[in-house]
Amino acid sequence: MKNIFSFGKVKGMQMEKVLNMPKIHSSFTGLQYLWGMHKMTQHEFIKKEIETCFRIYAKDYIIQFGQYKGMSLFDIDYENEGYVVNYLAKNQSEEIAGIVNYYLQYCRNKNRKQYNYYQEHVYKVYAQLREEINNINRKSDIIKVLEDMGLSVRNDNAKYTPLIRCPFGCEKTPSPYQHAYLLFGVEGSWVINCRKCNEGTNFIKFVAEQKGMTDIDAINYIANIMGINSNGVETSKDIKDIQKKIDQRQEEVQLITKKLSSLDVEEFGFRKGIYPPYYYNRGFTNEDGEKMGVYYAGKYCKNGFKSRICFTVRDLDNRVVGVVGRSQFTENEYYDNQIKYHNIDMSLSKDEQIEVLKAMKRGYIKYYNKLESSYVLYNCNSLVNKKVDEIFICEGPFDVMKMVCHHGYENTVGMFGKDLKSGQLYQLYQLFKDNRENLKIHLFVDNDEAGIKAFEGNVKKLQELGFKNIYKMILKNGKDAAEATKEEVDYAYNRPELQSVRYSEKKITIIDEDVSK
Repeated sequence: MKNIFSFGKVKGMQMEKVLNMPKIHSSFTGLQYLWGMHKMTQHEFIKKEIETCFRIYAKDYIIQFGQYKGMSLFDIDYENEGYVVNYLAKNQSEEIAGIVNYYLQYCRNKNRKQYNYYQEHVYKVYAQLREEINNINRKSDIIKVLEDMGLSVRNDNAKYTPLIRCPFGCEKTPSPYQHAYLLFGVEGSWVINCRKCNEGTNFIKFVAEQKGMTDIDAINYIANIMGINSNGVETSKDIKDIQKKIDQRQEEVQLITKKLSSLDVEEFGFRKGIYPPYYYNRGFTNEDGEKMGVYYAGKYCKNGFKSRICFTVRDLDNRVVGVVGRSQFTENEYYDNQIKYHNIDMSLSKDEQIEVLKAMKRGYIKYYNKLESSYVLYNCNSLVNKKVDEIFICEGPFDVMKMVCHHGYENTVGMFGKDLKSGQLYQLYQLFKDNRENLKIHLFVDNDEAGIKAFEGNVKKLQELGFKNIYKMILKNGKDAAEATKEEVDYAYNRPELQSVRYSEKKITIIDEDVSK
C-alpha cells in the first residue's frame, strides 16, 4: 500500500512520520500542515493522498496534550474510549477533532477485534494471577510481600497471622497486643484486618493503597515477589465471564471546564440607554437592556461588532467572558440596504444581487460573537447562590431576555444553539449537583425534525448526569420564546411533557482544560 507523499514539503516522506512531526513548516505541526493543505488545495491527487494518510494512520496519531500526552489514539481508546469520543472528537482544534473522527470512522472498527482480543487476554491473565495470589497455600509468599513493604509479620501456623503493628496507622509503634493480622478470608482471598481501628481490606487492594498503585500494578508487584510468571499463567478462564466484566464496566460522562479570560468591553464603545429601532420593535426597553447586560455597539465601537446589539455573557463568577452581537437588521432589511449602498446592478435578480454581495464578503451574519460559547450558558450567572426548584433552557439570548424580562420566568438560560455543550453541562452540574433528583428542567423545543433530534440528545445528556425531571415545552405554531406571548408560554408551562428516564446515570469525570493543555 502506498504510504509515501508525492507533493510539496512532504514529498518522499513517510505518511505516519509526517502526521506526527512536531514542526514541519513555520510553526505548523505535521497534522496542521496536512489539514490545511487538504482544505486549500485544488489538486485532487493531493487531497486523496492526505485522506489516505488519515484513514490508515489516524490510529497512530500521537496526542501532545492532556492526561494522555504521548499516547496514540488507538492506545488512548483502549485506556479510555469515553475520552476519545466525548472529548477529543469534539476538541476546539479543528484538526484534532478531524483526525479523531477519521480514526473513529475508518480505523476503529478494523482494530476492534484486536482491541477486544487484547482486552480479553489482559482480563484473563490478571484474573488468573489474582487466583494464584489468593491461593490458600501462598501464605509464606504473602508474608514475603509484606516484609518487602517494610511490615513485620510473625510467621506461625495459626489461623490469624499477627502483624507487629497496625498498617492502617492506629498504632505508631509495635504493639504487644497485636491487633492487626493476616487472614485467609471466607470469600477465598487473603485479607488484612485490624481489630483496634476496624480497618480492613483484601490483600491486593491493601498493597495497591499502601504503595499508591493501581490494582494491576499491585498484582504485577506481588507476582514478581512471589515468583509468578504471568506468561505461564493458564488463560482458560471462561470467555463469557471475562466479557461480562468488560460489559459491566461503567461508562463515563466527561464534562469540560475552562477558566475563560475576562473581557474588556471598552473597545465596544457601549453607551447606556441607546438602542436601534429593531431592539425596541421587539418590545424591549432600556430597563430590560440594563438588567440583562445588553448594549448597542454604535459609532464608538472599535471592532467588528459595530452596529450590533450586544449581549454580554458572564461566567459563574459573574465575570464578563464574552460578547454575542446580533445584527440590528433582519436578513431582508440588511440585503436591501447593502444593495443600495454598494450600487449593485439592478438588472440582476435579488438572489443574484445577494450572491454578488457574498462574493464581496458582505453576506448577512445574524450573530457575531467573541465568546467560547461551549463553556458557558447565557444568564447562568443569575442562578448562583440562589434557591432554585426549576430552570428553563432555550436557544438564543433574545429568548432568554423575553422569558426573564417580560414573561416572569427568571431562571432561564440560553444554549447559543440547539445543543447543550459539555462545558455548559458542567455549569449545570456545578450549580445543581446536590439537587439533581428534584430539580425540574424545562427544555424549549422547535417542533420540527431537527428540533426533536436535538431535544432527544439534550435529554440523554442531562439524564446521564443524573437529572431526573426533564420536561418538554413546545410553544404554539412553532414559535420561539422571543416571539411568543406570555399567555402562550404559560400555556406550554402548564401542560409540560415529563420525559421518562431512559438513560442511566453515569460516572462523571471532570476535564479541566486549563490543566490539560
